[in-house]
Amino acid sequence: MSREVSGRDASVRDVSGRDASRRDTSARIASSRLASARHLAGIPPSNKKRSPAVLYEIRLQEVMAACGCTSIEPNSEPNVKRLSCHFLVLRELFGANAFGPLQKLMVDIVAEFKSSIYTDEMVSSNLPMELRGSDPESSLEPVPYFVELEECKKELAEAKAEAARAVVQLQKAELEKENAFAKLKGEGPESERKTQMINLLEYEIVKGKSEIEELKEVNKTLQANAKRDIMVLEGEVGRWKKKWEEVSAEKELLNKQAADRENVRRAFSYLSQGPKGEEAEVAGQLAAAKNAETEALKLEGQLLVLQNARVAEYEAMLDSASNRQAAKGIRAAFVEEMSQ
Repeated sequence: MSREVSGRDASVRDVSGRDASRRDTSARIASSRLASARHLAGIPPSNKKRSPAVLYEIRLQEVMAACGCTSIEPNSEPNVKRLSCHFLVLRELFGANAFGPLQKLMVDIVAEFKSSIYTDEMVSSNLPMELRGSDPESSLEPVPYFVELEECKKELAEAKAEAARAVVQLQKAELEKENAFAKLKGEGPESERKTQMINLLEYEIVKGKSEIEELKEVNKTLQANAKRDIMVLEGEVGRWKKKWEEVSAEKELLNKQAADRENVRRAFSYLSQGPKGEEAEVAGQLAAAKNAETEALKLEGQLLVLQNARVAEYEAMLDSASNRQAAKGIRAAFVEEMSQ
């Protein structure tokens, strides 16, 4: 019995060790990406050690600058690229275990937040290649509800225009048939041929009126369905905005708590080891980060070559799709392939 308990304890310690190792690796990769992004943006390295909260605020601004985005303004419209930038930095924060004891709570909050913003449809990522990860899933991202809402509005407008054109054509044909009917009636004695033509024209008029009524019913149904879909999507967007405000407030609180913890840690390190101890700690962290960055860049370069070729092939197939339904089929097949 004691051997079984000891075995379970060893297993738990082994899993905990692996989790800690993964968090350290994620933190080193996030640090290396942050340094790479600062280099691409032309920002010189600073000798002053900043807190993680300040570093990730700078990271967010650099990612948004690389995507050509600006900071969100009050009452501004939703933006796909800006949303992708915020979720990229969120993933890096989770990978670095930046939220500490609140990590699990923040994972649950962001999961609920993401399910309220995004649909199940996947498309190619809006981020530049240098900001995408090495795994295939980082080349894809789901479509936000507000983008789906805009597509529904466009489809509704196209359906209305098509129905209006069809009604005009049928009305024009009906007028021409009525004119021909009146002309045949006024030509004198009716012959068998003229009688047959009149009957045919009357049938076409009745048929045209029936088609007009059917189109009107179809148009009403389309308008009702579109109005219902728009109301649902607008409700989802409203819920997303509310959750965004809640998460933003939570983020500000967590950033302040993280900054306070960092100040306490630095003060304790200085009191216990003095300035030399802190310099040695920083030097060790820089050496470890450099080695991890070298290995990560090698692996990332190899994976990006294969990944970019497949993504380019997928985008070409998507552009050549004949309609939206075919494009959805291509997306579904690609997502299934990438998930295997």
